[in-house]
Amino acid sequence: MAGEIDALELQPLFELQPGFKFGKRKIRPITYAADFRYRIVETGQIVVEDVKAIETEVFRMKRKMLLYVHGIEISMYSTLS
Repeated sequence: MAGEIDALELQPLFELQPGFKFGKRKIRPITYAADFRYRIVETGQIVVEDVKAIETEVFRMKRKMLLYVHGIEISMYSTLS
């Protein structure tokens, strides 16, 4: 409402590894769905946010993959503050 952000997206999906075939098996892609993605109007910076009660090992792995594949760091906020 204050005009500080725009292009707000809820649950944007990022592909971390594409799907592939292994013999006759079809392996699904590995994806990560963040809670929010938006742009800070003043700087143009894109922010990806995730809100978690606890930081799981799967989340830590996907956070590293997102940084490696897309060059995106996740801002994480705990609901246990």
